[in-house]
Amino acid sequence: MDYLLIFIVGLTVGIVVCWKFRKVNSIAQSDTIDPKEEEVERAQASEETDSSQRKRKVVSVLTPKEKYRAVVMANLKSKPLLNEEEKKVFKMVFGFLERWNANLKNPSESRGLILLSQVSLGEFIGPEKNEEDWSYEDKNAWFALQGRRVDFLIIDQNFHPILAIEHQGSGHFQGDWKERDKLKQSVYRYAGIQLVKTTKSHLDQPNQVSGMIAGKLRRKYDVNYQKEVSL
Repeated sequence: MDYLLIFIVGLTVGIVVCWKFRKVNSIAQSDTIDPKEEEVERAQASEETDSSQRKRKVVSVLTPKEKYRAVVMANLKSKPLLNEEEKKVFKMVFGFLERWNANLKNPSESRGLILLSQVSLGEFIGPEKNEEDWSYEDKNAWFALQGRRVDFLIIDQNFHPILAIEHQGSGHFQGDWKERDKLKQSVYRYAGIQLVKTTKSHLDQPNQVSGMIAGKLRRKYDVNYQKEVSL
């Protein structure tokens, strides 16, 4: 009887120990990553990293080969330089300059004016010093101009900038427009370039636009606009 009891107790303990061992082993196996799954996860992580690097490189400096590949792979097409509102402003300013140039009593090289559009600020504004002598502030100022354009630029026959025209159309007042305007106004002021602003309300007011431009040119050249050019 004693031997039977010992046998039953031993068998019960063995069963319990075996069950616990199998449970622990099962948990350990569940925490182990399948080699194939691990390989897939590594591949996905690598792909995400490559994609992230590619996205970051779009805003960084690309090599000539990468630029060429980007141009070839992109779906590029030509588009109008100006939107509909800008076209109207251009025609008004162009017409005014035609009258201004035609009616000057003594036209000179500096006063035969030309109208340009969508000109990069960095092309006609920059530090006074030679590039090799730029200070830290000069470099920062130059970089601040990159990617920024003037809507319309009036230049003289010597290609010197005379007057900037910024059109504040229907899409202008978005995002950080106040900061953008403040920066451009400061750039023109410190560079000695006069500024005229037009808005949507000016699109059917050509005389008002002509008057604003004439006022700036009159101060620039010290001439009587009303006598020399009739609206």
